[in-house]
Amino acid sequence: DWPVLLVNAHNAKAYAQWYSKRTGLDWRLPTCWQWEKAARGVDGRRLPWGNYFEATWASVRGSQKGRVLPSSIYEHSLDQSPYGVCGLAGNVQDFCTDPNQPELIFTKGGAWAHHPEFIDMAIQRSFSLDTRLEVVGFRLVRSEPLE
Repeated sequence: DWPVLLVNAHNAKAYAQWYSKRTGLDWRLPTCWQWEKAARGVDGRRLPWGNYFEATWASVRGSQKGRVLPSSIYEHSLDQSPYGVCGLAGNVQDFCTDPNQPELIFTKGGAWAHHPEFIDMAIQRSFSLDTRLEVVGFRLVRSEPLE
């Protein structure tokens, strides 16, 4: 119900391995390209819902009055991509990988503490694998089984 925060990439990858063993399915962190495609769709929109930014549609600075904090993953239903992926423009950024740069971890998306002018699904930031931030979490992906 709430995003995972303050874990590093080693922790996120270890969880993916554990969850893969538990479920018998191959779970992992998304690549930057996979994450961006899920967020922007085929038309390359700037935000999951289009190109117009409205702060109340995502968990970001200005979305509500008072203290800015992370929120439940169900709180901003309009923060949804063309593929139905929720919470990409706000709440927490997600760790992503780049197979060509395995020594780094990348983040994509917006976060609860970000100002609206810094939220764009094309932006990615790079960090060391040991980095832990209050605005970064992770989500897992897996490939569709081939039939």
